[in-house]
Amino acid sequence: MRMAFLTALLAATAALAKPWNGIDPGTSHREDVVKKFGPPSKVTTMDGKEVLAYFQKEAIKGTTQAQFKVDPSSKLVERIDIFPAPVIDKEAIEGSYGP
Repeated sequence: MRMAFLTALLAATAALAKPWNGIDPGTSHREDVVKKFGPPSKVTTMDGKEVLAYFQKEAIKGTTQAQFKVDPSSKLVERIDIFPAPVIDKEAIEGSYGP
């Protein structure tokens, strides 16, 4: 009974991670990210996970930054954090700066 509960809990946790732009947490590997988006702007370690960060000139279209958290032993992507780019429409620009 206890094992069934733990299995269900782990399955529910894995379901929280959503795929994005062709990268699927729990299925995609580190090399899939680099193959799709090129070399990251920065690679760092946070909470025991390798973080591939894409920002500035390497920012992925529609974002100001994207971070892929990778398990160092399996090289599987565990989490994706996206920081969307702001949307500025023509009316807002003309309202601030003129036509």
